[in-house]
Amino acid sequence: MTRGFGYSINYDRAIADDDAVLAWIELSIQHGFYRRPIGDAGRVVNQLHELVIYFPDVASSLGFTPQDVADFAYAADMESAWKMNPDLPEARADRAGYRRGEEVAKQVEAMTGCQFLYEDETQAKEARKKTKASRARHARNKEKYGHTRRPR
Repeated sequence: MTRGFGYSINYDRAIADDDAVLAWIELSIQHGFYRRPIGDAGRVVNQLHELVIYFPDVASSLGFTPQDVADFAYAADMESAWKMNPDLPEARADRAGYRRGEEVAKQVEAMTGCQFLYEDETQAKEARKKTKASRARHARNKEKYGHTRRPR
């Protein structure tokens, strides 16, 4: 007989997910990665890869050169990068440029864990507070129940 709804939580996975979110929040606060408006249409950038492509200060703070950003934009097929950032050099339209663009994309994705940007530092700090509480709850429940999966 099962108790509850029969749903079991993998606490190790939940703790790892919480740690990844906390790492992204700390990086976001440290570098000031928040939503920014772009262009005249009032569009707001919501993800780190857009910040890297459209804002040179973000790319340089992460250690990417303008050529890296151009190759990334080429690999991601983002023609708008050169409209929004006219100082961006031409992308290398060869295999090496495409490969470097994919490497940059993987590095950016690894930093965020596919998380969205926060509005400002206040929202990031609030998310950090909630995520720390979630991590503590998962660690406490793992200790309390003593298993990660319900035995069948």
